[in-house]
Amino acid sequence: WYQRSWAIGTFAVIVICAVIAALLLGNQTRVTVPDVRNATVASATDQLEKAGFDVQTVKRTSDQPINTVVGQQPSGGTQVDKGSTVRLSVSQGPGTGPVPQVAGQTLAEALDRLKTAGFKTKTVKTASDDVDSGVVIETAPSGGSLASIGAVVTVTVSSGKKQVTLPDLVGQPEDAARAQLGELGLVASVTQQESTDKEAGTVLSMSPAAGKKARAGDTVTLTVASEPTTATVPDVVGRTEANATNQLEDKGFTVKTTDEPVSDQASDGKVISTDPAAGESHDKGSQVTIVIGVYTAPTSPATTPDQGTTP
Repeated sequence: WYQRSWAIGTFAVIVICAVIAALLLGNQTRVTVPDVRNATVASATDQLEKAGFDVQTVKRTSDQPINTVVGQQPSGGTQVDKGSTVRLSVSQGPGTGPVPQVAGQTLAEALDRLKTAGFKTKTVKTASDDVDSGVVIETAPSGGSLASIGAVVTVTVSSGKKQVTLPDLVGQPEDAARAQLGELGLVASVTQQESTDKEAGTVLSMSPAAGKKARAGDTVTLTVASEPTTATVPDVVGRTEANATNQLEDKGFTVKTTDEPVSDQASDGKVISTDPAAGESHDKGSQVTIVIGVYTAPTSPATTPDQGTTP
C-alpha cells in the first residue's frame, strides 16, 4: 500500500507541474518584429524597445551612411516572443584606405587610380612654373594618407606657367623694354629695322602685341629702330666749304674738296657742284666730292709810255 501511495503522489506532482507549465506557456505573448532596416540606430532602437524587445548592436563596414541599420536578426515581420533580443547590424561607413600617390602623373591617370581605389574626385587647376600643364601637383588628402572610402579627394593639376598681360613697349628704348619683359619672366628677341623718323634703339613694334597673354618663358619679339645705312646727298651748292662739309658729315658722308676757277666773284669760296649730285642716295661712309669755286681777278694789259716823235 505504501508503494502504491507513493506512485500516486509522484504522478500527481508531475501532472500539477505540467499544468503549471502549460499555463505559463499559454500566457507568453507573441509579437511581430518591426522592420527597422535603413533607419538610424537611434530610431530603430526606439521602435524596438517600444515594441517590447531588447536591442543589441554590432558595427560593420558598409556603403550606407554611418549609424544606419543595414541588417537585423530576427528579420522584420517575424513572430517572436515579446521581450526577445533583436540584434542590429549598424553601418560604420565604408571603412578607410590609403590615398594613391598620383603626384607627377597625368590627370587622366590620377583620376583612374583614385576611382579604382574607391574615392571620388574634385579637380582644381593652378598655374605652376615647375610642373607641366596637365600633370598633377598634389592631392588633398595627400597621397599615402588614410581616408574614408568614397571620400572626395581634391586633385590639384597644373595649368602650365602663369599667364601675364603684355605691357605696351612701343616707343620705349630697347633696354627699358628688355628689363620689363625680364621682370615678367619673358624672353626678348630683337630684330632691327631702319627708320628715318625714330631714334635708333626705339621699339617700333612688338609681337605678340600689347594686351595679349603670355606665359613665363615665352618669347616676345621687339622690332627696334636702327639708323639707315644709306642717306640722300643734301644740296650744298652755294654753301661755304665749312658749311657744306658739316651738312654732308651729319648725313654720314666723308668729304673731299677740290678747287675750280670761276669767273663770278660771288662764287668764290662757295660750292659750285658735288659728286655725287644732290638728291642721290648712297651708302653712309661713302665719299662726296665738293668743288669750291676760286675766283681770280683778271689782270689789265700793260701800257707803253708815249716816247713822243723825233723831230
